[in-house]
Amino acid sequence: MSNEQHQVICPYCNNPTDWPAYCPSCKNYFEVQRPVPSGEPLSEARPTFSDELAFDVPPKAKSIGGWLVLPAIGLVLGPIVIIGALLMNISIAHGSLGQLVEQGTPGFRVAIVGQPITALLLLGLQLYAATLFFRKSTRLPKMMVILLGVNVLFTIINVAWTASVFQELTGAREIVQPIIMAGIWIPYFCISKRVAATFVNKRTRTDNIAGGILAGVTVLSILVVITLSAVSKVPAGQPQRGRVKSSDSAGIKTDPIAYEKDGLRFSHHSNWKITEDKTIAEKARQVNIESDDNAVFIILILPKESSMGFGDFAAVMAKERPAQIAGGTVSETKAFPVSRKIGGETFDGIRHMYSVSLLGHTIPNTQDFFQIKTEKANMLTTFQAPDEDWDNADKGFQVILDSLRFLSP
Repeated sequence: MSNEQHQVICPYCNNPTDWPAYCPSCKNYFEVQRPVPSGEPLSEARPTFSDELAFDVPPKAKSIGGWLVLPAIGLVLGPIVIIGALLMNISIAHGSLGQLVEQGTPGFRVAIVGQPITALLLLGLQLYAATLFFRKSTRLPKMMVILLGVNVLFTIINVAWTASVFQELTGAREIVQPIIMAGIWIPYFCISKRVAATFVNKRTRTDNIAGGILAGVTVLSILVVITLSAVSKVPAGQPQRGRVKSSDSAGIKTDPIAYEKDGLRFSHHSNWKITEDKTIAEKARQVNIESDDNAVFIILILPKESSMGFGDFAAVMAKERPAQIAGGTVSETKAFPVSRKIGGETFDGIRHMYSVSLLGHTIPNTQDFFQIKTEKANMLTTFQAPDEDWDNADKGFQVILDSLRFLSP
């Protein structure tokens, strides 16, 4: 460097630097100073307005640390949780929740379509916020305020939808968590010095492109959900035309169909089907019959010397019940004695009543257990259905029970 070129002294390490606001020796930025000609006393140097315009350097963004680690984790895991909830909603839409739509339950179609839409909108906002967050964009603090506020709003809307359908407020506690999160993090992103020092990168074309793509994908997903919700659900392998939902609800009588195999004989409604007839544990046999409105009838045929009774059978089913509800919870089972005519004779049994809670919905269920001892086998039966479908399902159960016979081992 010639004597005519300018140098400044770094205020951190006191080394001269060719840069007006950056020291390559200690790698620090500092306040812009007027370059000083070689030999001129440093005490006489004064910054000028033109110098600041010419040599201004954007502040260096801090690394993501401190309390910012928590929202970083949330922005990574949040989309995964939402996608999992959406997939679970799709799976249970073919069960009792889907039946509520078909039956015209007031407000349910709005809820079953609206909840995926709100979830998709929230997913789009979270993905866009994550993009701004890890780019350390200056737009991130405002975006986090919007995201947290929308999360509270959508939670309140979803809880209100659920309450309107089931006529009870089952998800009030779900509102508390997003409100607490918003109360903590909105002020933090507004006043934190670390936030101000971390998110300093100006808006770029990449931010705009990411926002446009995410908005387009979100709108397309909403249109897909609305389109699918308008299509009637048709069970796989069954034509929609001419299908009868139940023998009484449609006002049309369905003729019973006889089933006989390996000594087991019974009849069932024509809109019920045998979904399983298999051998288990070498000597036992299990037969499952299901209706198209979530009713299930199970026949378990054991060797005649088996000591298992209907109470033991009920205890095993109650123990395994929670594991069968993936992502949901099962309430405590209430047991009551019950009696019923089976093949013209009265048998004593036990009734289980419990509720399944899944994604903010609570569905009461009833399940009965009976035992029929014959000279050939120890036969156990259980049948269950959601309470809202029980009246129609019970007629189908009785058709099976009236005709149930086991003639050979």
